[in-house]
Amino acid sequence: PSLPQDVQLRCSLQDQALRGTPDLETLAARLLRQRAGLIDIYKVYTFAQRLPLFLGALEETSQDEGHPSAPLQKRFSRDLCRIQEHFQKFSALVECVIDMSTLPDLSISPAHDPALAELKEEIDEVEDHIENVFKKATRGFAQDLGIELRLELQKTTGTYCFRSTKPADDKKLRACKTVKCEILSILKNGVYFTTAPLKEASGRFLDLKAEVRSPPSLPPSLPPSLPPSLPLSPSLSTLPSGSSWQAPLFNCLPFLYLLVTSVQYSHKQSSLVKKAVETACTYLPLIEAAARLVAELDVLVSLGHVAAMAPSGYRRPVLFGKGGGQGIMVKGGRHPCLELQESVEFIPNDYVLTRGESHFTLLTGPNMGGKSTYIRGLGCLCVMAQIGSYVPVDAMELPVVDAVLARVGAGDAAQRGVSTFMAEMLEASTILQTATPHSLLIIDELGRGTSTFDGFGLAWAISEYIIRHLQAPCLFATHFHELTALEQKAPGVRNLHVSALAGADKITMLYQVEPGPCLESYGIHVARMARFPASVIEEASVKAKELESLDSKGNCTSSSFASSSSPLKKPRFSLSTSLSDAAQNVLGRSEGNEVALSALKGLGRTFAELPIDTLVDAAVVVQRMEDMVESVRMKVSQ
Repeated sequence: PSLPQDVQLRCSLQDQALRGTPDLETLAARLLRQRAGLIDIYKVYTFAQRLPLFLGALEETSQDEGHPSAPLQKRFSRDLCRIQEHFQKFSALVECVIDMSTLPDLSISPAHDPALAELKEEIDEVEDHIENVFKKATRGFAQDLGIELRLELQKTTGTYCFRSTKPADDKKLRACKTVKCEILSILKNGVYFTTAPLKEASGRFLDLKAEVRSPPSLPPSLPPSLPPSLPLSPSLSTLPSGSSWQAPLFNCLPFLYLLVTSVQYSHKQSSLVKKAVETACTYLPLIEAAARLVAELDVLVSLGHVAAMAPSGYRRPVLFGKGGGQGIMVKGGRHPCLELQESVEFIPNDYVLTRGESHFTLLTGPNMGGKSTYIRGLGCLCVMAQIGSYVPVDAMELPVVDAVLARVGAGDAAQRGVSTFMAEMLEASTILQTATPHSLLIIDELGRGTSTFDGFGLAWAISEYIIRHLQAPCLFATHFHELTALEQKAPGVRNLHVSALAGADKITMLYQVEPGPCLESYGIHVARMARFPASVIEEASVKAKELESLDSKGNCTSSSFASSSSPLKKPRFSLSTSLSDAAQNVLGRSEGNEVALSALKGLGRTFAELPIDTLVDAAVVVQRMEDMVESVRMKVSQ
């Protein structure tokens, strides 16, 4: 479907149909767990009422098979029509059960049950009578105190109180001698207060409420109807001027009667709500099917909106079957998230992972130069292309990949006793064991969590295994510049680097990916950008120059690894057993260290099971580096 081009269809679905659609998946889960209520049933009902909006938007699409959006109309219209047809009975049920006249307050319709209708009528009569009593009380306050009152039910306490309409009335209420008023609070909307009679009545009201609410037993007998005359307090309007108010403002009997009937009404409502939820649960398969269909449509509309509104435009990718085409080819690729940042002009780059020629790409370059963004961007592009989205590129061709396997970032799992390096190794091990030639591998700075020698050895051995055995397309970002020698030793390896302009004290990142390796990381320049103290920067520069001097004297460079013809000696150690031996030497055999010792032994077994010849290649390379460094030290000492 071509939603980016069909503006009318996209806007109709986005603004009219999808906007305001409830989360059907969450509602289905609540129904399944028997935690739903009337509000959940009503939300499903509102979705059923919105189905004509979906169908109306799709029907406006041209029926011509050649129209860009014809596949979208064909994909969704028939299923939506079936869902709408099945939802008709559900809508009729909701309209029968829920009292639509009280919206947005939800309650069971009294017409649904005769007993419920009778209880509702009685409650209405009691509420009307209490309202009449309150009106008489307000006239008394108005005549003797000159203030206007409201009767309020406090939701937090469940008690009744009075509220004056003006915050300044608190002085009159405090000075009142006929009735002692207790100020509860003073807010912008008036003064909340109570009196001794009202407080006593409310207290009795709460006690009775707690007693009557004990389910399932209700009071054995209720008056069939409201008595014609209740023993109310003397009418305040007939009190002589200056007389004291000794009797309660109004008797508690109307509140008691209202409470009993309300609780009975609530229990009846709860029973009917439970039955309504049980009936709604029978529509779960329909709700779940509707949720899947709407979710798919929502994703397609969202992707179409992003493609149409992107700052640099999206293009339709060309997909081949597994193993088809020459490989992954991207021209002018951009990261779909980073390019959306305001005041950021994203620099596009190309990707060429040709099968057999450059399927393993080594990326080097300075810190903060854009290596991680570059390799992650390809993963995003592949995922977007395979879910049917347009992609932020000038052109893109790729075969279908069966997985995107990534080892990026740094993080531990302290609750499971997994360090940062161990987490990195477990992820790398998973990649080697699950990847196929049709997978896309993205690896960022593998081996940085341990010593330089061990980290480089692991990175070298894992890279060789990917190149020679998996032969899967792979982007490998690293600061081990010696790895660039793989281009001369193995077929299918290509070196790339991110460019930068470095001065004496400043570095400018160009974020442009270019052919060839980069043998500088510019870490000190980045530290200077981070505003390290000058003394730290100076000492770091001195140490770096000392190491560079040693490197130049011993010819310990990447070319030495590529051109070395000396035979590889058998490694002096087994990596799988050295961990256990080291653990025993450091931790000893004390009882308190048995757990740590067992964990490290398990780590050794994990490495031994890796499909890279028990990391012999890594051990050999590490040994060679150690021998070269030792020879350099001997030359310097002489």
